[in-house]
Amino acid sequence: MSQGTSTESATRTATADSPSAPAHTRKKRGCGGCFLILFLLVLLVVAGTGFGYWLIQNGSQRNLRDQLAAAATAGSANTLEQVQQMYAVPAGTLDTTANWNSATDVFNTDEYDRARGNLPIVTTNETPRWPPLEWRDRDAAEALVDKFRGKLIELQLAAVGPAAWPVDFADNWRLADDVINEIWRGFYLMELNCYVAAHRRNVPELVRSLAACLTWGNAFALHPAHQNQRLDLETRSLNLLLRVLEKVELTDESLSSWTIWISI
Repeated sequence: MSQGTSTESATRTATADSPSAPAHTRKKRGCGGCFLILFLLVLLVVAGTGFGYWLIQNGSQRNLRDQLAAAATAGSANTLEQVQQMYAVPAGTLDTTANWNSATDVFNTDEYDRARGNLPIVTTNETPRWPPLEWRDRDAAEALVDKFRGKLIELQLAAVGPAAWPVDFADNWRLADDVINEIWRGFYLMELNCYVAAHRRNVPELVRSLAACLTWGNAFALHPAHQNQRLDLETRSLNLLLRVLEKVELTDESLSSWTIWISI
């Protein structure tokens, strides 16, 4: 009896336990299916994203081509070569780029820095005295302008026309800082030369130097990003002109030579 009961109990136990094995097997198959579905979803998302990006890029390129075509029809520059042509000296205009380059290359050198010392205008903001008042720095100022007399003559010729400076298109189409610095340093030396010429009673040289200052803005004439620099130069030059007219006695002959020089 005990043996029969034990056998029957074992049979029931085996029968009750037998379904658990297939259930465990089905559970594993279910997890594998989930991973497969997840993988397909990720693949679908990636493919959809890539396709969407392609559509956006293709649409942007098509839109850019349309805009470039419209700009070309309107006569606007849309290639690097065409943009560079915008900064070239126009045909029929006196090109003094070579004069500007040759005349200003000295102003960022150690030689010029040593020569200018602590003179007014070229180094400090001090304003020299007009004749007949004594000017304590006159000898040093005369030595400086005489040392660079050749550059001053070149600058007087250069200021008559514009210059096509190299443009940095990666920096808002601006000129290099060295170029801007050279232009302004040359201007300060020319302004100092006006005071020297006035003290020497050399009116023709004063007229030439002042006329150059008044047209110095030509250095930035072809560069829209630097029209503020051009305006600053013209404002300073007009103030200098007012001081010359107030402090320096000009004869009819000197005024006549001035008119001829400006008209060149």
